[in-house]
Amino acid sequence: MNKEEELLINFRDLFNKLAWLNKPKMEEHLKDYKPSEVHCIESIEKKQRCQCKKTCGDPLYDERRHQ
Repeated sequence: MNKEEELLINFRDLFNKLAWLNKPKMEEHLKDYKPSEVHCIESIEKKQRCQCKKTCGDPLYDERRHQ
């Protein structure tokens, strides 16, 4: 295993540990949302040239993050 592969594995392990630690908090914040709604909001937020990003995506994404 070269250094690059080892680094990628370590980053993946770190990400998985962070996700595991944050899971209860995220479940609490997202309890009123269905999985499809969460994916939709995240998809809209990530699009750079989406027409509805500023009108729909940003407020929903911010509302979800700050609850």
